[in-house]
Parts: sequence; C-alpha cells; structure tokens
Amino acid sequence: RVFFLPGAAEGYKFMFTPRWEALADPMIWIWAMGQAFFSLSVTGSGMIVYGAYLSPQEDVVGVAQHTALFDTIAAVVAALVIPACFSYGLDVGAGPSLLFVTLPTILQDIPLGQLFAVILYVAMIFAGVSSLQNMFEAVAESLLHKFPKLNRTAALAVLCVLCLGAGLFME
Repeated sequence: RVFFLPGAAEGYKFMFTPRWEALADPMIWIWAMGQAFFSLSVTGSGMIVYGAYLSPQEDVVGVAQHTALFDTIAAVVAALVIPACFSYGLDVGAGPSLLFVTLPTILQDIPLGQLFAVILYVAMIFAGVSSLQNMFEAVAESLLHKFPKLNRTAALAVLCVLCLGAGLFME
C-alpha cells in the first residue's frame, strides 16, 4: 500500500540515496551503534537462553548468521514506513511514533485497515512478551544458580515484581 501512495517516491529516494557526508558526523555512528546494540542485545539474550537448550550438533555459527540476516531484513521492512511519512507529511525521525501515529494513519485509509491494525498490534504484544520472556529466563537462571534453594516460580515472581515496580516508577 505504501508503495502506491502519492509522494512515496520522495520517501524511497530519501531512504535509498546514500549521503556519504553524513558518515563524517560522529552522532551518526553513535546512533547506528545504539541501534545495533539494542537490536542485537535482545536477540543476544535470546540466543544465550535458547542456546543452553541446543543439542551439540546444532550449527551455532549458522544460526548466528541467520539471526543477523533476519534482523537486517526486519529492519529494512520496518523502514518501509518512511515513504508513507513523505506522503502524509509526517516526521521521518519520529522514532516510536512511527508505529503509533504513522501506521494508524496509513491503516485507516486502506481497505481492511482496522483488521491489519489489530493483527499488527497483537503481533507487537507477542513480540514484546516473547522478548521479555527470554530476558527474564537469563536472569532467572542466574538467580537459581546463585541461590540453589530458590525455586523457578519464586525467582520469576521476584523478577516480575522488581520489573513491574521499576516500570511503574519510570512511568
């Protein structure tokens, strides 16, 4: 749908035209490293957790390569919302509001847009919960290793209370 929006061509030009002079700006490098750290740290935690359950025959290097490839594909697909920003006159640097402002604006204008919006946001909930689950697993295993008398349910309950408390405090 985004491809056929009026003004989307400017967005694709913005996205796919290299601006080599920007590489001289140290903030570009910091932002890129921040994105890579955030994107791969979530995956890295999952790899540690799920790697503990792998069989010795598993090709860890191959799995790591697939992770990097699919992470890049997901980032490029997510970036396809940028041409819609040009079409709707929205800020391309809006960050998270691209998901919560730009996409709903697009989805309200397409057939079955409400259905796609429900699917999108349910998928976002599952993505968040599954990421949280594997991050909790790594910390829970550390707690169980440090405190052998603690059971798994208690360790997860402690983590949930701590994270909920911290989250409420930040909110």
